Amino acid sequence: MQDIAILNTADDKTLVLIDELGSGTDPVEGAALAVAVIERLRQQGAVLIVTTHYQELKRYALETPDVENASCEFDLETLKPTYRLVIGSPGKSNAFAIAGTLGMPEDVIAHAKELVSTENQRFERAVEQLDRARAEHEKELAELTRLRADAERHEKALREQAETMDRRREEELAKIREQARRIVEQTVTESNALLEELRELKKQKDQADFDKKLAAAKTDSRRTIDKLYENTDTDDQSTYVLPRALKPGDSVQIVSMGRSGTVLTEPAGGVVTVQIGAMKTRVPIENLRLEKKQAAQKQQKKVHTTVVRSEKGRSGSGVRSAATELDIRGCTVDEGIMMTENFIAGSLLSGFETVTIIHGKGTGALRKGIHDHLRRMKQVKAFRPGVYGEGEDGVTVVSLK
Repeated sequence: MQDIAILNTADDKTLVLIDELGSGTDPVEGAALAVAVIERLRQQGAVLIVTTHYQELKRYALETPDVENASCEFDLETLKPTYRLVIGSPGKSNAFAIAGTLGMPEDVIAHAKELVSTENQRFERAVEQLDRARAEHEKELAELTRLRADAERHEKALREQAETMDRRREEELAKIREQARRIVEQTVTESNALLEELRELKKQKDQADFDKKLAAAKTDSRRTIDKLYENTDTDDQSTYVLPRALKPGDSVQIVSMGRSGTVLTEPAGGVVTVQIGAMKTRVPIENLRLEKKQAAQKQQKKVHTTVVRSEKGRSGSGVRSAATELDIRGCTVDEGIMMTENFIAGSLLSGFETVTIIHGKGTGALRKGIHDHLRRMKQVKAFRPGVYGEGEDGVTVVSLK
């Protein structure tokens, strides 16, 4: 009677729950009535959950679209339900297994199995195979899930390791760039001082004596560069702080040279011009120490080689780089060669691939001397005269290895 009432009132907003639909009468007729009731309620749009032991209803769910079998998992070893709902499997009653566990004689159970129709036996075997396949699938899925989790953990560990290595590599590169920058600055500063002293000697002594001094200066310059390559530590430079801003007239010590000089200009871009004996040169403020004693010295001609300041170096971290151009106009061939050697050494440390040497046109002697020397330098890959817009024959463009 309750089923009839449900049929008369159910619509598309109704949830119908029926336990053992069609029971209490002949199983064949009961199963048929159950299917008919389900069909009517589906036509009326109701949502149904029906429990049953009828094989006919299980087959109906397997064969009918939008109707799904489900069963509660049963542990045959413990003969207890696991209370796990398995969607897609109709399950089986397990009556024979339970009866045997409860003590029913085996011959009675065997005879009961013989009485089950062949069709029902095939259906039960199919359900059993389906459950076995489902269990195997779930086991494989669990293993795949575990392997995937392991792979993700391994991938995360590798990614973190790679990030750590990248960070350490960048830190090491930053240190190397900073060391290279100091090498370049020290090399240029000391070369400038050396060249100015040689210019003074040239004015005061005869040419033969000057050539000897120049040859000795070349040797000293190369030794200085080699020494700078071997010793790039900054010692305690980074800990020193100027007590006040530098101003023209201040007496300072150039740390890298171990010499004293006088500040000539206001700081600009982290650099000041310093008078060292007969030489004027641009020196980084961080390479200077303020002396209490003030001394003004005579200003002389400025050497063409310069150190250029840049807010951002190649690494983007404020590393200063050497200039990509060297102006040696007005120098002798020997002076130009020594300046070119120092300039190329600094450019290689700064990572430049192409630099420009400005020698002017003039008689062509300086250009020829520089070209002859470039051909013998192992650091030089190739060189060429400038083209229109670069300075033409007045400059030489050098490609470095």
